[in-house]
Amino acid sequence: MDEKILVSVVIPTYSRNTTLKRAIDSVLAQTYTNIEIIVVDDNPKTSEWRAATEAIMAEYTDERVRYIQNEKNMGGGLTRTHGVQEAKGEY
Repeated sequence: MDEKILVSVVIPTYSRNTTLKRAIDSVLAQTYTNIEIIVVDDNPKTSEWRAATEAIMAEYTDERVRYIQNEKNMGGGLTRTHGVQEAKGEY
């Protein structure tokens, strides 16, 4: 694959903080590096899950990792669509 092509990876999350870091780190460990990772948080604003997700995301300073918070719970399908709409990659 041509290294100039940007690949977007959308990671929706809802009350799954135990696997979020592993998912992000797995993408960052790939040999193809022209990527963007879009984490879309579907947790309710005042939930412990949102706070935990915010804490995890604060650990990432890599500019390829973007964090988006839904204003309200939208469900899996709409959350993935939200991430795709924010994506800039060709794939």
